[in-house]
Amino acid sequence: MKFVTVCGCGLGTCLLLKMTAENALKQLGVKAEVIHSDLGSATSIDCDMFIITTDMENQFKAANKKYVTIKNVADINEMKQKLEPHVK
Repeated sequence: MKFVTVCGCGLGTCLLLKMTAENALKQLGVKAEVIHSDLGSATSIDCDMFIITTDMENQFKAANKKYVTIKNVADINEMKQKLEPHVK
């Protein structure tokens, strides 16, 4: 599986999301590639799912992309809860 974490500039928040997602997926026993991207480039990337913060939901809904929203970028339990239904 391939996941893309997204934030406005592709540097800060999405890197935290990436690290949290990698740890959550490891704990779930899922081998996956996780990359990060800025909002402007993200929707053109081919992936299984985007991992975004709640403030970006409208852009991804409008683009008809598969995504999960995360409120706390460092909360591994929230990340596992949101990803588990999509990886099992």
